[in-house]
Order: sequence, then C-alpha cells, then structure tokens
Amino acid sequence: MNIISKNFFDLCISTITFFVCGYSFSTNAQGGVIGRSNFFTAGFDRKTILDWFYKYSLCSASATIVSGSLAERTYVDTYILFSILMTSVIYPIGSSWVLGGGWLDEIGFHDAAGAGYIHMLGGICGLVGTTLMGPRTNIFSKSLVSKASSHKLYRRRPLAHKFKLSA
Repeated sequence: MNIISKNFFDLCISTITFFVCGYSFSTNAQGGVIGRSNFFTAGFDRKTILDWFYKYSLCSASATIVSGSLAERTYVDTYILFSILMTSVIYPIGSSWVLGGGWLDEIGFHDAAGAGYIHMLGGICGLVGTTLMGPRTNIFSKSLVSKASSHKLYRRRPLAHKFKLSA
C-alpha cells in the first residue's frame, strides 16, 4: 500500500472518528488530561464548528506524519486500526493538553498553530510503531545491495550548457 492511499485513509478515518469522539476529548479539559465536550458535535454554533474544523485538520495532519514511518511495515487493516486509535484517542488527548485548556495550557505553554505538539505526537507514534514493527524486510535483496554499494555515481551535467544565451 502506498503513502497516498494511507494518507487518503487517514483523511477519511479521521473525519469520522474526530466527528464521533475526537473533538469531545480534545476540548474543555479544564486543566486536566482529557477534554469533556459534546459528542457528535451536538449543539454546536458556527464558532465551535470552525474550531472543530481547525482541530480536525491538525488531527489528520498528525496521523499522516506517521504513515511514512510505517510504510511497508504494516498491512492495510493494521494501519486502519492505528489510524482510528490515533485520531480518536491519542491526538485528542494531546490536543486537549495544549489547545483544549488542559494542564500544559494552564502552566503557560504556547504553541505556534499546533506545530510543536503535532509533530511531537506524529514522531513519537512513528517511533513506537517502527519499534514494534521492526525493520522493513524482503525489500532489498543482497545482490541489489552489493551492486548499489559498488556502483560509481556520476554527476549529470546541467542542461544549461546546450543553450546559448544571447543578448
């Protein structure tokens, strides 16, 4: 399964799971660890729907960060289960700490548009997934590796030498 397919799965799955329970866990933490808001966006006004969309876009971005580190290590069903877990529990808890009024927000932590904690969550989940899955196997044969290590690399000349510049 290629990265584009995994990112598409992340987008579809994160939409459903963040709508069902992710937003409720990522909002209104009141200095705690997990948020307490309405499930299924019940009773939301326009401002809250914009907040949902903002946090949803950060949620789907954090899930797609992991897809590269798990490339060629997992089966499709395993990756879909991970994506459900990431977008319904892992990301919403981290988001509630920073953007949902959680304990990090209470001690004065500020993040520029979610850039720090999104990449931290994605990187740690990728590291944990890579550690659990192990190395990519059966991708390179020993003959390809030995040919690649003994192959001379030649630098290609730029195409600019074929064109004559005139005034």
